[in-house]
Formats: sequence, structure tokens, C-alpha cells
Amino acid sequence: MGNSEKIRPSLTRPRIGVVVVDDGLYTHRWLASLVQEQSLCVVFVVCLSPFYAKNFNPHGATGLWRVSWLRTRYYGLFASARFALKSLNGQLQDWLFGMGIGHTPHSVRSLSRAHAIPLLTPAGHDINEPAFCTRLAAYQPDLLVCAFSQRAEAVFLEVPRLGCLHLHFSELPQHRGREPLFHAMLAENGAGVSLHWMVPRFDAGSIVWQESLDLASCRTLHQAILAACEMVARMLPLALHRAMEWQGDKQFSGLLPPAHHWPTREEIQTFHKKKLRFF
Repeated sequence: MGNSEKIRPSLTRPRIGVVVVDDGLYTHRWLASLVQEQSLCVVFVVCLSPFYAKNFNPHGATGLWRVSWLRTRYYGLFASARFALKSLNGQLQDWLFGMGIGHTPHSVRSLSRAHAIPLLTPAGHDINEPAFCTRLAAYQPDLLVCAFSQRAEAVFLEVPRLGCLHLHFSELPQHRGREPLFHAMLAENGAGVSLHWMVPRFDAGSIVWQESLDLASCRTLHQAILAACEMVARMLPLALHRAMEWQGDKQFSGLLPPAHHWPTREEIQTFHKKKLRFF
């Protein structure tokens, strides 16, 4: 979909709510463009923990130690060590930013505080908790921008006036489900960024904006995610203005391929045989 659109000035800025997992490595990179966009008004940010967000980790695990163990088994010891070092460096940079020494926030929380945006977290990190959804609705958002892995129920989907949008790192309907960029790199096709309407079924809503991503120079999943974040940062404000004018069906009308689950051991071995790595 087009890159040449320009944002038309509006007397009333669309009210945007954000619901994301604060992974400390990636989400804040694209979210910065949204909170800084003068034509949009971010009214709250819901910040979910990568250790406690529902269905974000293998086997639906939660808790620091269990998630760390399962992620180490998934990535492997070497990649996990590099991940930990990058994460610790991000936390250090974030601490420096909070002390007024650093120049750039390295987390969703710090980014939101820097722009005086209300930060919210649901009890049990459950985005479908009724009282929490009522609290979100009080902000009267026009749209929600989401990046998490929990199935959204009607009580959540009905919070915004116009609907909920989800960011997915593939050219939907290709690579629905978990770890889309891993599967796109493995298949050597379908890499991209899609912003689509959220419906009760995973990754099954109509696509508002989509762009393909050239991964020829990416030999690690980390590089691919960074490239996708850069693409999102550029296209998201335009895509949200397009969503504000949406007139069509929000349910995808074509055939949907099966959704991916977490990569199997065999898929990870094939990934490595292609000389691809996680970090």
C-alpha cells in the first residue's frame, strides 16, 4: 500500500490509545514516532511486562525465572547471552536517561513519562479485565494501537470508538501467528509490516496498511526486527489517519492460512543451516 500519502491537517486530533509489551529492545523505537506526531494525540499507554504478559512467551509461561529458562532454550545459550547484554545495556541507557544524562529513552515507560502520557497496567496483565477496559474507555480513544499476544475479547475490542489495530511483522495473511519474521526468514518470503483491524480471531482482520520488507542484508532476527521497527516508525502516523477514514469491512474476506506456533526444534535447526541467527 502507498508510501506517498501526506497527513491532512485536522481541527481535531485523533485520540490514540497504545497497548504494548515493553520488551526494552524494540517497541519504544517505533512508538517514539507516534508520541511525537503532532497530528495525533496519544491519550494513554498500556505497558505490559515481557515476563508476565499473557501468551507472550513459549508455552504461555510467566515469571522471571521460568521465562528466562524457556527463552534460553529457545534462543540457545550464545544468542541468549547476547540478548541479555543488549537488554542490560538498554536498561543502563534508560537509567541514564531518567537521571537526565542520556538523550534517548530505551523503554516504553521512559518514553511515555518523557511525554507526560498516562501509563497504565492491567491487574494480572490481562487486557480483557472488565474494570480495566472501563478505565480505558473513560479516555475516549478513537483507536487503539496494539502489539501483544493475548486474544482480545469483545470487552476490549469495544473500548475505542472506531476499533483496535494490531501491528504484525509480516505481509499478512502470510505468516499469521507467532514469530512472523522468523518464519518469513525461514521461508524466504512474506517479510513485511501489516497494520490490521483486530477481530476475535488472531490476525484475521482487514489490512489498513502493509509494506514489504527486504531482508537481503539481514542475517539475524534481531536485524530484521530493527528494520521492521524503522518501517513502522515511518508509516504508522499515515496508517492511523487512513484508519480514521475506514469505510469497509473489518474482517478479512479471503482465505487464511494456518497460524504459526512457536518454532519447533527442527525449524530452528533449519534456520541455522541457512546461516541465519537470532542475534
